[in-house]
Amino acid sequence: MAGTRRQERAVLTANQYAQGNIEGLSDYSTRRLVASTVLTESNGGDLSIINGAGYVGRYQAGATWLADAGYVDADKVRAAMSGYRREWTWAESGGMTRFLEDASNWKDGLSLDQYKASADLQDQAFKRNSDAAYRTAMRQGVLVEGDSEEHIAGFLKARHIAGYGGAVKVVQGKQAATDDYGTSSYDYYNDIALNRDGLDQLLIIEERFKGIPYQLPVENELRPGEANLSVKALQENLKLVGAVDANGRALQADGDYGKSTREAVSLFQERNNLPATGTADIATLTTLRTHAAVLSATPDFQQVAERFQPPGYRSDWMQPNDQGLPSYLQSPTSAASTRQPRDAMADGSLKVGEQGQEVAKLQENLIQLGINDRIKQPITADGVFGPATQRAVQAFQLWHGTEQVNGVADRQTLAAISTQAGLAIVQRAADQVSDRPARDFAANVNLGRRIDPESAADRYEASHAPHAAPLSPAPASQAPAPISPVSSPARIDPALTPSRLAPEDQAMFDKIRQNVPAQVADEKVAQAMLQAKQNGIPDAGRIGRIGVVDGTLWVAGVVPGFHAGVSTSEPAPPMQDTLRANQSFNQERDQQHAQNLAQRSQEDPSRGPRQ
Repeated sequence: MAGTRRQERAVLTANQYAQGNIEGLSDYSTRRLVASTVLTESNGGDLSIINGAGYVGRYQAGATWLADAGYVDADKVRAAMSGYRREWTWAESGGMTRFLEDASNWKDGLSLDQYKASADLQDQAFKRNSDAAYRTAMRQGVLVEGDSEEHIAGFLKARHIAGYGGAVKVVQGKQAATDDYGTSSYDYYNDIALNRDGLDQLLIIEERFKGIPYQLPVENELRPGEANLSVKALQENLKLVGAVDANGRALQADGDYGKSTREAVSLFQERNNLPATGTADIATLTTLRTHAAVLSATPDFQQVAERFQPPGYRSDWMQPNDQGLPSYLQSPTSAASTRQPRDAMADGSLKVGEQGQEVAKLQENLIQLGINDRIKQPITADGVFGPATQRAVQAFQLWHGTEQVNGVADRQTLAAISTQAGLAIVQRAADQVSDRPARDFAANVNLGRRIDPESAADRYEASHAPHAAPLSPAPASQAPAPISPVSSPARIDPALTPSRLAPEDQAMFDKIRQNVPAQVADEKVAQAMLQAKQNGIPDAGRIGRIGVVDGTLWVAGVVPGFHAGVSTSEPAPPMQDTLRANQSFNQERDQQHAQNLAQRSQEDPSRGPRQ
């Protein structure tokens, strides 16, 4: 059931309340009291509102109420009110406004501006004063054990607005005075006790979602002017995907669908080829949730990077540029300038002779991968793509089996370096925490196994040499004695199909297949499965979220820091090639596992048989 805008704002304020239960009330009844109070006092929870007499904030706090909460000096309040019998009379004279504007009257360094800007300060004051009123009422027998929560909450609202004496008259059934608007303390009490304000049905709806405010199921479109938790979820997702208002400002997730939110929605719609109406219709909400889900599933390495990176490392490498290229190809410039492609990336690649921030960031990531430990002439992040950088890129291409080993950092190479740099950050952090030896990331497609660059170079040269003979298997003496059948390489089946995959691979293939649109080819699914395994996601049980966003099929692991992404717009390798590569990967993995077992058993006979 939808309420008025003011009611929805009151419910939103109540659901954002985070000061704990008011004494005598449950979580729900506490929020019910907050919602009803701000509905009456401040249009649903406006923090900075001030009425004509100077009462301020969502609870319309006066000086004595603020003194009771411990925010202003009570002695100074009494001195300032000297000659006035009632605070209201003093307030109407302008005295209270002048008093609160003087920062010297506040305690603990607080001020009127700080109070007006802080929901926590205002909600905390409301809780403190409501707790004190409840304890007084219990001590005096006005409230007793067994009173219903509706009765207690109604009493506390009446006490807040009409004063303690007016609330007591309601409980005792005595005649109560009315205010200038004809409202009595009975009306305030009945707002909650008899649902006079109509918030019960609204709070029941929102109550189910407390604790998970950003996972609300949105069944209807959201429009400008609404204010509720669904709008807040919309704003959080817009912030996550980087949508901003017309002035480039990030949104404030306040649950209020105002001008900034409308502009951000419109911008998101334009970028995703949706009608730019500014209204979050079903198509917009579905697209936004998909984008946000994938971004939530993909790793955020920046926080770890700040603790585990070499000097000079930049934290902006995760930001994509307007060409859809990896992280390190965006420099920290204004939004307007980043819309223009840089000269170095005009053709989508980096090569000898080019220079600039893009080259420097490429060099940084190569250094991050430890490339300098593997090449004769180390590189520096000087932003100049010279022969040394070319050789470093060639080395990376060689070790990672790219189609061309030419030292040109094309899109494929840039994407591989970006992915490996991110995975290296997470794994290096884990290694340091667990006190494991540092790993070789530059020549390691899968972080769990090593690749010898010299042997990799030999294989590459042999396979590309004229009339090259097939590589011979290594002599048996060079490998540990087999301890299980998997340590002996099996023949790669030339007629592989997905249906003939090993059971664990079949389960992984099926899980990805079931979670992507039908138009995504099986070849792409197999490619994503293989890349996921290479990037540290070993089986279907370790897969988290799966989705297709902006032409990329993403597979995220349940462990942060492990993910794979393949383009759905580029041609996929033939199924046979991918499945052969997968079989080779499995064999190398199993051989490595067997060798590890053999090594452990030699070091400690109690851990396994020695062959």
